[in-house]
Parts: sequence; structure tokens; C-alpha cells
Amino acid sequence: MERVVTLRNPSLSGRRFGKLALGLGMDALALALKTRLRVASRTMVLTTNPWIAVSLRFLGHRNLVSLGIFATPGSRTWTLFRRVIPHCSMIVMSTLERDNWRAEGGTAAYVRYGNSFPYPPPASGPRPGSTVRIFIGGSSDRDHALIDRIAAEVLDSGADIHLTIAVGDGPTTQRSGQAEVRRLATLSQEEFGEELRNATVSFLPLEQSGRSAGHMFIVGSLQVGTPVLYTETEGMREYGDALFCRPIPRGVSPLKYLLEGAASLPSAHDTHQFWRANFSRKSFVEAVLDASRAMSALKNADD
Repeated sequence: MERVVTLRNPSLSGRRFGKLALGLGMDALALALKTRLRVASRTMVLTTNPWIAVSLRFLGHRNLVSLGIFATPGSRTWTLFRRVIPHCSMIVMSTLERDNWRAEGGTAAYVRYGNSFPYPPPASGPRPGSTVRIFIGGSSDRDHALIDRIAAEVLDSGADIHLTIAVGDGPTTQRSGQAEVRRLATLSQEEFGEELRNATVSFLPLEQSGRSAGHMFIVGSLQVGTPVLYTETEGMREYGDALFCRPIPRGVSPLKYLLEGAASLPSAHDTHQFWRANFSRKSFVEAVLDASRAMSALKNADD
């Protein structure tokens, strides 16, 4: 019998008492304790992040599958996972993380990420006005030096370009000629979706980190009908598309590519339909469940 165990009041920011480690650790332990009270010890448990799997392993549960690793080989987090949950099967959102986990003897499967966020529907009709509106958002593995470079180039251009940056370092607004750069304070999920929808194009500036990052941003952008350009990285190599989700070479200024992309964009409707066909939550959940059952069956056969 399948059941879902949830935590009623998780930390929305991921932090408790100002610490990310405490937020992740306390929430993971609380959910693990709740799971151990409700689930038989030999039942396969699929966790939504590896910290919950770590807590369950400390509580004696062995049959574990985790969604995502989000760590780089050799890092402290990676080392902890390899020591505490080496036999936990991993379902990851990039072939890079899959291959990294397998290289050290672990079991892993790749599933392309998808989700359905509480965002507004795509705008209908043609994109309004001549202003190019670029949106940059999120936090994980963002290349802040590149963000600053784009902001400076937008202001230097004086052109009709509005750049909105939502990485938590605002609020400020700068203008030069027709150009504008807004840096926003922390946004709610609904506000973030509204900013995405209002953009002509979104941009994902990624550092080369050796792990998965940025998938929530591109999926949310496509959902609201805004095409995405992103810095080419190994962790994103399965997500590129020549029309809706375009990679930009590393080491170049992306502003030229963003302006060229903005001049040849698909409609918001077509972008949303691309999301629906490839990145919806329903298709993602089905793929995750299929992968977890397959790995659990393989593990049971080996035992």
C-alpha cells in the first residue's frame, strides 16, 4: 500500500534560527520520525531530498530511494551521503549527478525534472511594447559576477532594456537613458511567477558547479510562457532546446544573445504548451515512481 507522509509546518526559507543546516536537519529529522511511526521497516521509502534519507538511516530504515543529490563529489555534503547512505538509490535530474553517484558504486537513475507551480497563466496575445524585459532570478549556483556584468552592460547601452534581478540583494533601481536595472528583495512564490510572466525572456546565469541546479527556474519560466536562455553547464545539458530553452556559451557576454533571442521568440502560448508536453508535474511524478520501483525491484532481486 502506498502512502504519503508530509511535514505540516516546514521552514519555507529552509532555515531555522538563521541556519540552513538547522532548517534542513530539523525538518528532515521530524519527517523521518513521523515516517518511522507510520511505515514498516522493510517498506521502500521515497524521500524528496537526501537529508530525509540520512535521518531515516540513522533511525534504522534501510530500503531508501532519494530524489536528488545536489552535491559535488569531494564536498563535505557528498562525503556525508556516501558514508551514511551509500546504498540509497538516487533519482536525479541530470545525467551528470547520475554518473557521479554510479562512479562511486551507488545506484542512480536520471529523470528529467518537471513541476506545476502556483504561478499565473501565460499572457494571451502578442508580447506588448518594444521594451525588452529580461528577468534573472533564483539563488542556487548563480554566477553573481556575470549578473553584475549584464547589469552594467544594460546601463551602458542606454537602450530600451529593462533588467529585473531577483536574487535577494535588492531593492534598488538604476536608470541610464531608456535602460533600467531593478534589483528586488525576496519575493513570494506568486510574486516570482508574476515577474517571470511579465518578462520578454528569462536568463539563468549558472556557475559550473558539477551538480544539478537551475531546473526549477527554467520549468517555472516555461510554465508561464517565457522562453529561457541559460549559461551552458554540464548539469543542464539535457534541458536545452533550440527554440524554448537555449544555451549560451560560457565566457561570453550573454546580453547580445539575449537581445537576439528576444527578437525571435515563440509565443507565450507555444512556450506554455512546450512546458505542458515536457515538464509538467504529472509526467515528472510518474517518471519518478517508475524509476523508484524499478531500482527497488533490482535491489530486491540482488538481495
